Amino acid sequence: MSKNFRQRMALALGVAITTTSLPIYAAGSFSDIENHWAEQTIESFIDKGILSGYSDGTFKPNASLTRAELATCIQNIFRIQDLENSVAYDDVTIGAWYANAINAMSAKGIMNDYGDEFRPNDLATREEVIYALVQAYNLVNDEDIKLNFSDAGQVSDWAEEAVKTLVSQGYLEGRPDGSLGIYDEITRAEAITLFNRLTSELVSSRGEYILNADGNVIINTQDVTLKDSHIKGNLYITQGVADGDVTLENVTVDGFVFIEGGGENSIYLKNSKLNVVVVNKYDNKIRIHGDETTTINSMELLSKSLIEGSMKITELVASASTIVDNKIELGIIEITESSVTVSYKGRIYKLQNGVVSFNTSSSSSSSSSSSSSSGSSYVPPTVIPPVVTPDEEIETEEDNDNDCNLGDGNNDNDCNLGDGNNDEELETPEEETEEELETEEEEEEEIITVAIPTVSTTGGSYTVAPSITLSTETQGADIYFTIDNTTPSATNGYLFENAFKIYGQTTMQAIAIKDGISSEILTEFYDVSEETVQSQAKTPSASVTSGVYDTIQNVELSTTTENAIIYYTLDGSIPDETSHRYTNPVVISETTTLKAITVAPFLYNSNVLTEEYEMHINQAQTPSVSKAGGEYVGEVEVVLSSQTQGAKIYYTLDGSTPTENSTLYTAPIYIEETATLKAIAIHDSLFESEILVERYEILSPNVVAKILSSYKDALVSPTSSISRWMSAPQRAMYQRNDNTFVVADNDGTDIFINVFDVDTLDVVSSDKIPLNLPLFGGFYATDDAYYVAIGDTNTEETSDFEVIRLEKYDINTLELLGSTSITGGESHVRIPFDGGNVSFSVNGNEMIIHTARTMLVADDGYNHQGQLTIELNTDTMEHTIRINGWAQPNNVSHSFNQFVQHDGDTVILLDHGDAYPRRVQLTKMTPNGTGWSYSRINAFDIPGAIGANQTGLTVGGFEVSNNNYLTVINQINYDLATGFTSTIIQGLEKEERDITVLVTDKTTGETKNVKLTDYEGTDKLGGTPKLVPLNNGNYMVMWTEFTDCVSTVGGMLSVRAGGSNVKYLVIDENGNQLTEMKTFEEGTTSQYVQPVATDDKVYWVAGENYYSVAIPTR
Repeated sequence: MSKNFRQRMALALGVAITTTSLPIYAAGSFSDIENHWAEQTIESFIDKGILSGYSDGTFKPNASLTRAELATCIQNIFRIQDLENSVAYDDVTIGAWYANAINAMSAKGIMNDYGDEFRPNDLATREEVIYALVQAYNLVNDEDIKLNFSDAGQVSDWAEEAVKTLVSQGYLEGRPDGSLGIYDEITRAEAITLFNRLTSELVSSRGEYILNADGNVIINTQDVTLKDSHIKGNLYITQGVADGDVTLENVTVDGFVFIEGGGENSIYLKNSKLNVVVVNKYDNKIRIHGDETTTINSMELLSKSLIEGSMKITELVASASTIVDNKIELGIIEITESSVTVSYKGRIYKLQNGVVSFNTSSSSSSSSSSSSSSGSSYVPPTVIPPVVTPDEEIETEEDNDNDCNLGDGNNDNDCNLGDGNNDEELETPEEETEEELETEEEEEEEIITVAIPTVSTTGGSYTVAPSITLSTETQGADIYFTIDNTTPSATNGYLFENAFKIYGQTTMQAIAIKDGISSEILTEFYDVSEETVQSQAKTPSASVTSGVYDTIQNVELSTTTENAIIYYTLDGSIPDETSHRYTNPVVISETTTLKAITVAPFLYNSNVLTEEYEMHINQAQTPSVSKAGGEYVGEVEVVLSSQTQGAKIYYTLDGSTPTENSTLYTAPIYIEETATLKAIAIHDSLFESEILVERYEILSPNVVAKILSSYKDALVSPTSSISRWMSAPQRAMYQRNDNTFVVADNDGTDIFINVFDVDTLDVVSSDKIPLNLPLFGGFYATDDAYYVAIGDTNTEETSDFEVIRLEKYDINTLELLGSTSITGGESHVRIPFDGGNVSFSVNGNEMIIHTARTMLVADDGYNHQGQLTIELNTDTMEHTIRINGWAQPNNVSHSFNQFVQHDGDTVILLDHGDAYPRRVQLTKMTPNGTGWSYSRINAFDIPGAIGANQTGLTVGGFEVSNNNYLTVINQINYDLATGFTSTIIQGLEKEERDITVLVTDKTTGETKNVKLTDYEGTDKLGGTPKLVPLNNGNYMVMWTEFTDCVSTVGGMLSVRAGGSNVKYLVIDENGNQLTEMKTFEEGTTSQYVQPVATDDKVYWVAGENYYSVAIPTR
């Protein structure tokens, strides 16, 4: 890397780090980044799809970054695919928006954790960010230095090496006060600036690119061609490429090329000059092809690879086995592990004793590992380049008088270290061994060594299968060998007994073992053209045959096949190479079916031996169960019994072995969740019974399945649940009458309409229609049509400006059937759908749309906010807005949430008002022949000053029953509040909102409040709830419960939650609770989507997932 690039990195780390939370709004929507010092960088990162803003239309550039946001940003950049080694943290909920990113961080070890916790909602410290950067960008420490900062002693042990790495490479500098500020938090804008400088170019779309970058370039997608480019930093081909293709054509990279993506047909290098290439494909399946005009100074293989073509590689460092095309011009090979082999030009190179590297261009070796010509090398921690030698002595026509030959026994020559100075003589490995002989002889009684096996026929090419005999100079040692490229050991491979033949292309490895001490591994490669003529191994035999026994039996297994292994099972299953390996007699103490096979090299596996033993030893009878194990939906009752009179039954439900110290069975067992029941009968005068084992799979009616992309959906969060106002729904879901449901999303350009089968979740259709105006307001589905509300901002406040358009589309063809336009003058609208919901209700051809607006400027100079109610004839697509000046007959201002329902021909409107009036208000619109008669019902009075935006509640759902109007809200304890302003609820120190149902009698207009939770003093917060009508006339109330909440006082009260789950229960139309409160641990809810019900379940979508719960009955 250039000095200038390091200086830029140092400047970057002088700021800080972050990423994003849920993707909600495009850059143009953010009200708080205009003229911000990082505005251009923020917009650039949004365009790259790395992060976005918040549901209230802000970006919050000066807010502190959370650990979940940091993880998400790194994952969005690198798109890590390999999650096999991810950690299941206690505080990371399945399905959470950040879960996949945190899984990726833990799988790759990029971010630190805290044992069983990740702490996703904690604010990221400077130390945590430094550590994550070093891991994510593969930065390596050049030297061991001492940290001379005033707070150096505060650096955590796990972060010390990372801090030293950035300091030693000039990336990190202290502050004027001499400190690092290691525990300081980092703002979102600072973080974006840092990532932007670390990532000069991010290629996240397929195509052809020409890039000249001073810094790093990252490719995280497949089918990318990089041409005519010069990269002065590093090039990262990330796991996001998956098994796809990447081509570099006429590309120069001064730094490292990290290849973690690509497949078996994949990375193409043409006329490129690369310094250091590091290959680390997580599934060991990658092919790299370079043409004759491509040069690589150093290639370092951390995963198995196939290197093809005719390029020039000065140095190859192998930490994983590889095959190199014979046409490649390869200089030096270094191997770091004894199990690693490199196949090149008909030879197998492997590790032997000493510290040398093998030069493939001659028969010489140097006694020091070579470095690339550039002087730059990627050195993974703890890797020391050891010795590489060929298995065979390499003959050469040249006379290399000044070289060290590995196999000719001539030690008279000098060896050169690579600096061109031949004045110093260096001892060869053989000479060093002679000097150590006396020491070894003195220690012979203390040190036991096992000689490496020797083979009668060495590796090579053969037309006839060679006969292989293995031996070792160590008396009494056993020799184990493998022919499948695995490492032989006492538990892996065949025990050598007699000579055997080898066929095909085979790598044989052998090891000698005595008294637990192993020799080095012998490796030979054979290329045999004779076809294998396989016969079958002999079936094993048992010393005890099938029968009925009253004493314990010790069964010995044997076979007449030489060099064979016997595998067996005791559960009646067919054995294979993964079953028990026979080494000692098998003890049979209970009724058992024993099955065994013989496995031998180059032979078909034997037939299966089957022996059945029925045991009747003097013991108590095994307990029995009233219901056998299996799959059950919901709770299952299990009764245990034993036929042995006087026996006591003890049991466990956690899979552990029961004893007399386990739970004594006295009454039926109720199993509510999946468990393994084990029970034993114990009698004072008998042996313990056999153990009863029954596995009960309690099928959760709760379902989580990923079915779509997030688009602009937003999950219910602590922030949204205490928000002062709602926002227009960016996603909608409706159930259709053909056993399907439709989900509508938008990305700011198009509206995506996906239809799914209710039962299978299969995609029935996937279409899109254009978003014809900039603002998406809402979507509604009927049996035969889709309706879309879209709008635009009337910035100039002109009366003829189109502020809202209502469109109707055919449900099958998506043909536009009609539309109507609403102007700013007739609706008194500056910004449509602003600060509220968009709700639809249909009765025949009458549709009512109840929403919100920011109005045209008033006489007092302000743009006030309030409700807007639109009537639409769905047959003619003609609209009506009843308004007098700026006010409608049902005026509510401000109105922060709106719902509408038809009750027969009557229309019921709901508004959440903070001023005129300050309450949850219901408005009845009753038809009178020429229009409507309006009457108002007060459903909930809100304390506080008129116009104070803070109201202490959010409204989540509204439904009409036979006798009542039902509204669900979350609310504070108003007794704790001393006052309300537009930003603060005075006197309130914690947000612990409860879930309440407002039951309003249709006849009297009286409302009773039914409180469903009691969160006060629990650090829990009830999220904005949902109200779901069920097919039997009852209702499900559902909400996200946030736990371990921390409320922050300072300006506006904010909340961070430690965890969350979904709670739900069933009520009747009077608010009476009919079932217990249930918990869906993996669930979450959407701010926008209204769940729907079938006869037995309620389902919804949130983020990328489909969720469902069974409707509880008790």
